[in-house]
Amino acid sequence: QRKSIAALTTEEWKKKNVKSDGTVDLFLKDDFNAASRMAGAAEFGSMTNIENIAWSGLPSDGISGVRHKIKVTDHVSGEILELEVPEDRYVLFEAEQAGWELPNACRMGCCTKCAVKVTKGQLSQPEALGLSKKYRDEGYALLCVSTALSDVECITQDEEEVYQMQFGELFQQLATDKSGKAIVRDDFALEVANMDE
Repeated sequence: QRKSIAALTTEEWKKKNVKSDGTVDLFLKDDFNAASRMAGAAEFGSMTNIENIAWSGLPSDGISGVRHKIKVTDHVSGEILELEVPEDRYVLFEAEQAGWELPNACRMGCCTKCAVKVTKGQLSQPEALGLSKKYRDEGYALLCVSTALSDVECITQDEEEVYQMQFGELFQQLATDKSGKAIVRDDFALEVANMDE
């Protein structure tokens, strides 16, 4: 069982950071937000592998135990990245620590910038909020929140295609459901957007 690196409980954090309108500052700096470059209350100069360091206080080469071979093929250039990743460490951050640059954006499993299609092996990604079970079952994974359960081969994906598959269908369904309450229609805003007054 992992111990939390957060200095505050969820309730304390909400009391401190949630504004009266229910929003949170996008660039909030706290001790568990990857985007803040903080981990275990220690400041790091870059985003490289801080999430993994936060888990154990150790860089990759300080971890003993099972390692899995990961092979990532770039879908555009055909370039192949090969590395060994310790079990229970996020693949994206291990690749970065090894000097590779892979596509990424949110680093929290919510967007599809780091999406890959697994062709061999198995990744665990319970935090992949940006992929539905349907797409995870079809072999899609988000490397920023994926840990290897075996040796893995995968291919990077076009971010826009994966995003459209994941979110576009749902957004279209919600937007075209006239009886649904998910989207409030504003004909004036639509007219202005279309420049059709």
